[in-house]
Amino acid sequence: MKTEPEDSSDEWAGQVMYDETGEKFGTSNYWIFELSNSPFTDINVAVVDKAGIKPTINWGFS
Repeated sequence: MKTEPEDSSDEWAGQVMYDETGEKFGTSNYWIFELSNSPFTDINVAVVDKAGIKPTINWGFS
């Protein structure tokens, strides 16, 4: 997943949304990783708080 830097002129540039809660995560405060497909897990995205305060969030695409 290539995430461009956040851009106020484009609402989704540098952001992903966690569908379960609707919360958006952007590249200015989080590292966003796309995980390799694996037959053992359906997790596809990991969002890590750069400040280390919030726990890492993982989810898969359906």
